[in-house]
Amino acid sequence: MSASYLLSAESWSGLAPAWAILTLPSNLGHGAALSAHADGRIRLWMPLPSGNAALLASVPHASARGEDEAQRGTGIGVGFLTGHQLSKEGDAWGVLSSAMDGSISYWRLDLQKLLQAGEEAVHGDEQGAASHHSPATAQQRQTDLLTPVASVEALAAPFPSGEKAMEAYATALSPTGESFSASGEGIIGMYDLGRSGSAAQVASDESTASGSFARPRRRIALPEKPRNYTKERKNFGTCLAYNSSGNLLACGTDSGQVFVYSADAGTLLATISDHALPIRFVSFSASMPGSPTTDHLHVCSEDQALTLHDVMHLSNRAIALRAQPTSAMDIDQETQASTVVANLRHPGWVTSAAQGPLLASTSTDGSVRLWDTGSGGPRRMVAQLREGPRRQSVKPTTITPALATCIIFESSTTHSLFSPYTKTSIFQTSNIMSETREDSVYLAKLAEQAERYEEMVENMKRVASSDQELTVEERNLLSVAYKNVIGARRASWRIVSSIEQKEESKGNETQVTMIKKYREKIEAELAQICEDILDVLDKHLIPSAASGESKVFYHKMKGDYHRYLAEFATGDKRKDSADKSLEAYKAASDVAVTELPPTHPIRLGLALNFSVFYYEILNSPDRACHLAKQAFDDAIAELDTLSEESYKDSTLIMQLLRDNLTLWTSDMADAAAPEGAAAPEKVEDKPAEAGEA
Repeated sequence: MSASYLLSAESWSGLAPAWAILTLPSNLGHGAALSAHADGRIRLWMPLPSGNAALLASVPHASARGEDEAQRGTGIGVGFLTGHQLSKEGDAWGVLSSAMDGSISYWRLDLQKLLQAGEEAVHGDEQGAASHHSPATAQQRQTDLLTPVASVEALAAPFPSGEKAMEAYATALSPTGESFSASGEGIIGMYDLGRSGSAAQVASDESTASGSFARPRRRIALPEKPRNYTKERKNFGTCLAYNSSGNLLACGTDSGQVFVYSADAGTLLATISDHALPIRFVSFSASMPGSPTTDHLHVCSEDQALTLHDVMHLSNRAIALRAQPTSAMDIDQETQASTVVANLRHPGWVTSAAQGPLLASTSTDGSVRLWDTGSGGPRRMVAQLREGPRRQSVKPTTITPALATCIIFESSTTHSLFSPYTKTSIFQTSNIMSETREDSVYLAKLAEQAERYEEMVENMKRVASSDQELTVEERNLLSVAYKNVIGARRASWRIVSSIEQKEESKGNETQVTMIKKYREKIEAELAQICEDILDVLDKHLIPSAASGESKVFYHKMKGDYHRYLAEFATGDKRKDSADKSLEAYKAASDVAVTELPPTHPIRLGLALNFSVFYYEILNSPDRACHLAKQAFDDAIAELDTLSEESYKDSTLIMQLLRDNLTLWTSDMADAAAPEGAAAPEKVEDKPAEAGEA
């Protein structure tokens, strides 16, 4: 293991992207935060009583280990962290970390001892600098304190032998600290910690040496036929969460559904189907003293919605199940019930939610929103935090869990809600007309804030038609405008196509005829939007592009919109769109390789969308995975050169590359499965609000 300490803001420059954050509050006055990174390292951030800040690092997972220090940090990285407080004071924590290679580690952290070690490291460094000696003893002590007490390379399968090994894409530690759950492709596995079944005693359990601290207890098979929009999916478990009492377990999936189970009996209690796109995060909130708020389940999705569900009745049902099993019929009826307390919106993917006196939610649009969710009145947003602290302004005394959370989720990408696209733009009949280029840009920004994206398109088309190279800001405003008007149609087309398939399977010809006409109407709108921007690209933007960055941006954009056409086109039209998309992506790649660094967000975004094209349109998972992995590895190798201005966008796209690789690799592993097996939904990059460059 390795350990180091943080003395200045410059130490941030070498950090790999952080994919998970876990706060460790303490009643003793000094809490801490754990962060999990793309290079496979776990880092512990601690403000010290002396006013300094400690940063301890460890490499617990196989994917990040190498034969020597130079080879470390080359794995896929750590994706999930969950914790359990082992003492009332909060100075001792049990933590579970899981990596994308399927390995899991359990930690027992003593914050008091770590505080002392951090102070010793700081003072030892000062003395060592004066005497030209390094504080090896203090650093060694940190290493010993920040070492997992037990690890397992792969989970044992809690079901009959002969089936594939249990996956551990997402993990969650129960509030009691006695067990944990892991989810993968169509499966949830429940495990006990150690022979004693107590997380606090794992360190003294002799079985942990052999990696058997995770003892299989139960297997839960997710429903075989999830709701889908383009084609059947695998119901891949993307996130897990226990409620505060530990009797409910929620699992979000790539199908957009959430399944709530009795954690004790493993019985399905509720199916939540209120989201159109994959679920990114689920969490529970318990009743607070003096508050009318009941137990809520927070569901965060890529469809830009955060839904709140009242699960008090489900918790009561789980308690009843523990005492007396309920009949299968009663349970089946119960799964149809889902009380939606609130439907809250973000202009981007909703990535997490946490309940306190207010509900806080984060999004890929770069904002943190605070919501008043009390039952005494309507749910409303009371504050929005848009600009988080930038990395160069971080001071040692301000490295707190709250700051770490802001840094993790700060992003400049957006994928906003949109109103219906009309063939004749509303803006064309408006009295607000712009006279100059500056006026058009200003009105485009105004339209974006008002979420009137058709008017934003018209203003930016006026700027793009000037045959002058656009600035970075203008270029990204154009991209945001078109991505938002096209995004609504793509989502609508998926939903309607899914309904059409279901009605066809039932033999309802009358309904199928009506649905088909409606789908064709949506396809006409999609085609018009795509042809509109492709015409602007071919006539104005690509010919006037002078810099390599602009050339890559516009050719990538051209490839994207031909790909959107290929998604719904058939026959020769589909082939023509696919060929033009491939040609545009290749043209962009040729320029990107020679003129943009591997960590540049536009080059990474190109690799992401090009790989999606190979997977979705050309049905070539091998080439898709190769392209995505090469781009990810190249970027990881040059993280030290990543500029401050592009850090947020680049690391977000790297996470999306990682997510696609995880799902696609799983899909390829099932190549021998029967035909018709579900396929995971792909993700792609979203346009940047403040600039992709």
